[in-house]
Amino acid sequence: MHWHLCVLVFCVFLATSAASTTYDQSQTLSDNYKIFWKVDKEELFLQLEVATPGWVGFGIAESASGSMPGADIVTAYYDDTTKQCEVKDRFATAYGPPSIDTCQNWKLVECGQENGKTTVHLSRKLNTTDEQDRVIE
Repeated sequence: MHWHLCVLVFCVFLATSAASTTYDQSQTLSDNYKIFWKVDKEELFLQLEVATPGWVGFGIAESASGSMPGADIVTAYYDDTTKQCEVKDRFATAYGPPSIDTCQNWKLVECGQENGKTTVHLSRKLNTTDEQDRVIE
């Protein structure tokens, strides 16, 4: 079964900013949440710009439902004190807090926070062969 790239936004406040020059696609989900992406061979590069102090979430949902159950989710937390970012690959089997994936396939490229906006650059293979991840087509 194949899954398509769908956006699942949960527990975040949303942001705007200037478009990134390193990504060739973008989508404004609201006035406060923007995504930028680029596919290079077998890998997805993703930038999330969200008006939230620290927490960002993004999900790839089942194309038939577009909802949280069955979604492949990544969360990022930026700690303003340590200037460090923690990224977790997660999955959801129901509505509620997503479980942490056994295999962490989302890779942090860069993360930062400025003026109440958190920006996270991530990468992940389109097909990780991980049963808890969705194939991105």
